[in-house]
Amino acid sequence: MIKIRLALALVLLVALLSSCGIFRKEQERTNIQIIDPYGNSVFVSGKVNGMDIKIDDKGAYVPSKISGAPSVVLSSGELGNFIQDEILFDGSKVIIKLKKGAAERFAQFLRSSDGKLYFYAIGYGGYNYFQFILSDRLAATYRKRIDNNRDLLAGGYIIGLGKSLKDMPALNCNPNEIVVKLNIPADKTPRISSFEEVK
Repeated sequence: MIKIRLALALVLLVALLSSCGIFRKEQERTNIQIIDPYGNSVFVSGKVNGMDIKIDDKGAYVPSKISGAPSVVLSSGELGNFIQDEILFDGSKVIIKLKKGAAERFAQFLRSSDGKLYFYAIGYGGYNYFQFILSDRLAATYRKRIDNNRDLLAGGYIIGLGKSLKDMPALNCNPNEIVVKLNIPADKTPRISSFEEVK
């Protein structure tokens, strides 16, 4: 009877410990860091050495230990006006640096490595107020003061610059290079369908 109780207790202890993950082997992974031209950590779908780049709460990765990155292919549809510039491997992670493409004026989104959005409006310094109509609805609204006179407003199917309410500190962005992280969750990058100057 005592042997049966001990065996049962041992089985329960093993079941409890295994449910906590003690006996589970940590999944092999190599972290991937994609950096935009402004030093922000972003996420772009693609492949490293033929393996899909995945993302979880720890960031971007490929599900295997690798010893280099001779082959990196990022989704051109998500990169938009950015292109791969440099690929580095420091022994534990792959670092992919992006640079601006040839377009002097463009607007686009990229996902951040923590599941939010970055908005880029490059070359629009000649316009005081403007908006972009989106093909995809944003999951939330967001407002950020860009400079002394303008706020970035985002919500629904629109993102743009409007007159500032002057109730928060300004980012003081270069008017020709507006780069803002939006506190809006996203599992894909919204597409921009049109531009409108607001007078």
